[in-house]
Amino acid sequence: MGIESVTQRIHANVEWDGSNVACIDTGKGVVLVDTPMLPKDIARWREFVLGLDPEGARYLVVTHTHFDHIIGCRELGGTVIMHERGRARLFEENATLRESMAGLAPERTEEEVRFILSEPLIPSEITVGKTLTLHLGETTLALHHVGGHSEDSIVVHALEDRVLMAGDNITSARHPYKGHACFGDWTLALEFMDTLDVETIIPGHGEICGRDEIRRFIDYMRALHSLTSESIEKGMSCDAVVKRVADEMFGYFETEPERLEAARMMFDMGTRRLYQEIRGRGGE
Repeated sequence: MGIESVTQRIHANVEWDGSNVACIDTGKGVVLVDTPMLPKDIARWREFVLGLDPEGARYLVVTHTHFDHIIGCRELGGTVIMHERGRARLFEENATLRESMAGLAPERTEEEVRFILSEPLIPSEITVGKTLTLHLGETTLALHHVGGHSEDSIVVHALEDRVLMAGDNITSARHPYKGHACFGDWTLALEFMDTLDVETIIPGHGEICGRDEIRRFIDYMRALHSLTSESIEKGMSCDAVVKRVADEMFGYFETEPERLEAARMMFDMGTRRLYQEIRGRGGE
C-alpha cells in the first residue's frame, strides 16, 4: 500500500487500516501526525521515516486520542504531543475506544486485535492548550485545538506548504464517527478551518482532498443539526428521530457495501448523541 508525497516535504498514507498518517520532513527533524495501528503498517512507516532521517521521528503529534490514531506511538518514538484533555483522560476506561471497537472490523485478525488491546498507551511529553507552534528549519507547523469530533481534537497546519492535517473533524467523502462529538464545537471547528490558508487537506480518514471538503462538511453538519432539531420540535421520540435522520441523511456519503452495517450503527450512535446534545442532556 502506497505512501504518497503530498508536497516535497509532506508524505502520507491513507490506505492502512486505522487512521490516515502523515509526516513532515523539515530538514530539522521529522514530525509525524498520528500513527498506523497494525504491526506491519507501523513497521513500514518506521522504515520510511528512517529513510528520511536516520534519527527517526523528532515529534509525534496526535490529533486526538482515539485508538486508531495512537497505537503506534511506542514503536515509532519521538516526543509525543497531544491536547491536554487527551492526556488527562488517556487512561480512563474506554477513553480511546479500543476496548469497545478494536474487534469490530471483520478483516482484523485475532492477533491484530490482541496487539491493539495490549500495546501500551504513551502519554504526551508536550501538551497543547489552545495553540502551539513548531518552528523547524523552514517549516512552520501551527497546532490548533478545535474540539468537535472529540474534546481533545487538534488540527495541524503546515503554513508554507498550505496543507492541513485535519484529524477526524474531516473524513473525506465518508460519515465521521460522532460518538464522542460536541456538535456545536464541530461546526465552529470547520468554520475556523475554512479561514486558514490551505490548499490540500489530509483528513483523518478517506482520500486526500481539497479545501472544498471543509465547506461540504459544514453543510453536512448543519443539515444534520437542522433535521434533528426539527424532528425533536415535532415531538418525535429518540428512536423515531434516529430513523428519520438515517433515512434522509445516511446517503449523503456513499458507503462501501461491506461497511454498510457498521457504518449505519455508528451513524445512528452519532444521531443519538446529537439528540441528547440538543435536548440539553449532554452526550455521555
